[in-house]
Amino acid sequence: MGNFRHYLHLVEKYSDENGYLRNYMRDSEFDPYAQWYWVCEWIEEHGYLNTIRTAMRKTGIGTADLPKSASDLEDFEAEWFQYLPKEAQKECANSVVEHLMQNDPAQAPSWAHMSLQKQQLLPRQTWLAHFTDDPWSIASSGFKYGMMDVDRLGLTTYFKNTGDSKKYGGYNFAFIADSKDARWAASKHKYGKDCVLFQNSGILVDHHGDQENQVIFRGSDVDPREIIVLKYDGDDWIVKGHVDTRRQSDDLFKGSFEACVAWVKKNYNQYRKYLVKK
Repeated sequence: MGNFRHYLHLVEKYSDENGYLRNYMRDSEFDPYAQWYWVCEWIEEHGYLNTIRTAMRKTGIGTADLPKSASDLEDFEAEWFQYLPKEAQKECANSVVEHLMQNDPAQAPSWAHMSLQKQQLLPRQTWLAHFTDDPWSIASSGFKYGMMDVDRLGLTTYFKNTGDSKKYGGYNFAFIADSKDARWAASKHKYGKDCVLFQNSGILVDHHGDQENQVIFRGSDVDPREIIVLKYDGDDWIVKGHVDTRRQSDDLFKGSFEACVAWVKKNYNQYRKYLVKK
């Protein structure tokens, strides 16, 4: 019964947050109220304020209470964007997203930066690689920082870990460990000198700007006791013992990044008591 309850916990844990993100990326719907300032600017510029005022009047709003300028729309709780003609809604959305991508890309919606590569969530047993300059901290405390807002995942490096957007934890990025993108990242050290390996679910996306297939996962889903450290010594990659075991200083395997990933996957069960703390 205990194992069954543990299984149910994992099913829920690895489905809700990742499933929510998958649905967000799949639907790719523009949220005008998340970009109300630029939407109002567009409405003002294109002369649609009277269209909205007329529609509001039909709902019973008195003339004296109608917005006098597009900026006044902020004070209305009703979903006033729906009062625009459908074609105008589409044109406005495209214009605002294009403006953000050119002038403030970190604020552009996530789906403007990347697209789903798989409709299904990755299996929870998928081996993932996250590159970092501080692998022992992650192996000790887990993924403490992460982007909370699913609408701001396009350029998370623009946000500081100590800022409100990331300091409470959220979504993080990784690569499928044995993918060509992971091998490229390991050779270029673009995201960090070292690496942590772990098994987790997530969604696979094509990040347009980086031209990489990346995995977005919920950091809190990953138990730090199950995180494996790979260190780079300037020549070789080294599979290290877990931070909370007596084998932390030991080199369990040394070779190329690809060889280390293959060794971990092949020998995980045999060396489990040294690789993870369970």
